[in-house]
Amino acid sequence: MTTLLSRSILNPIIMLKKAAIDLGEGKLDTRVTDIPNGEMQSLAVAVNNMVIKLENSTVSKNYLSNIINSMRDSVIVINKQSRIKIINPASTAILDYEEHELIEQSITKLNFNISNHLTALYNIKESNTSNSIKNEIYYISKNKNKIPMLFSASLVKNAAGHVEGIVCVAKDLSEIKQKEQELRSANKKLNSKNKELLQLQSQLVQSAKLASVGEMATGIAHELNQPLGIISMYTDLRLKEVRKGQHEKTEATYELISK
Repeated sequence: MTTLLSRSILNPIIMLKKAAIDLGEGKLDTRVTDIPNGEMQSLAVAVNNMVIKLENSTVSKNYLSNIINSMRDSVIVINKQSRIKIINPASTAILDYEEHELIEQSITKLNFNISNHLTALYNIKESNTSNSIKNEIYYISKNKNKIPMLFSASLVKNAAGHVEGIVCVAKDLSEIKQKEQELRSANKKLNSKNKELLQLQSQLVQSAKLASVGEMATGIAHELNQPLGIISMYTDLRLKEVRKGQHEKTEATYELISK
């Protein structure tokens, strides 16, 4: 009877111990079964329920972690002391850091002035107007390169509404900034070419005006050449008459020319 009683108590304890060890090793499919009715069975049910909740919580956490890690934009989660608690692979790739080099480091390592933005976020929180901010800032990489980022931050609150930290999401603007610079450069060249075109157009207009004046001068010269030629001819003729003393004819010629 004593042996039977010992087994009824000892075996469930052994099974519960084994379940606890398996859970400690991360085996979330562990279940305590075959426990006789009584207090030990109630304890086994409680353990199984705890495992189910833990499994659901772990699955949710892993699912969330997979989402964060798959994002192409930088995601950094900090606590209330601005210490980095979570950082995704996109962030480390942009910043040229290893994950362990940034975990538990202050986010001000990436930009000292970022604390001003976080303070602004807390001030917004106090006014209850919004729980997020958005600004264009720079992250400083491990190689001290300035990386333009479109930075947004939102407060993380628990079920009671108390702030536990901040999630920071930032988009790398390097490619966009490069395209903007290329566009500005192309626009500058276009303006320069446009000025050259306007100057050339002005020169062409001036050349056209000069050509028109030249054509007009040619026409006028043509119109004047004929009467001037006649006058020259009569003048030569009269000079000859004067030399010969034929003054009457000279006066008649002058009268003709004057008409």
